[in-house]
Amino acid sequence: ASVKALDSKLKADTYDNNVKIKTFNDLAGFEWAKMQIEALATLGIIAGTSETTFSPGLNITRADFICLLVRTLKFTADIDKNFDDVVESDHFYKEVGIAKELGITLGCGNNQFKPRENISRQDMMVLIARALKTAGKELDESDIDLSMFKDSDEIADYALSAVKQLVDNELIVGSNG
Repeated sequence: ASVKALDSKLKADTYDNNVKIKTFNDLAGFEWAKMQIEALATLGIIAGTSETTFSPGLNITRADFICLLVRTLKFTADIDKNFDDVVESDHFYKEVGIAKELGITLGCGNNQFKPRENISRQDMMVLIARALKTAGKELDESDIDLSMFKDSDEIADYALSAVKQLVDNELIVGSNG
């Protein structure tokens, strides 16, 4: 059961089964993702850009996506080494190290990860497919025809198998063709 409670400043908080639902003030226009954002924030998997904002229109970095993936699937590993461009003081050091150790990410070559660069959708799909395999939920290899997507010719060869797997299993549906 959901309950709304007002604090002394008349700020409303929503509780679902006695758990305070974390929400943000800037999710208007992103209703399609609001429930998922709030669920991940409530579970502590994601944080906003401030206590009250999420900035849903911003791109996500490679490191932040790895953090979401590792936290969501609750991966752990002993980290012997990390990428040369990831240092212990980075907030993402542990998650990137776990993903490297488990073979979820191979980096960008020359032991670089480029953690602060924005991640592409196809790279997200490659990481998701590898993470699911690591979690024991390997998707069947698919030979689905991707021509229903106008931009399917832009998919890099290294990402093609992962994209097909995620589309075929309806984890990815695309947007406006």
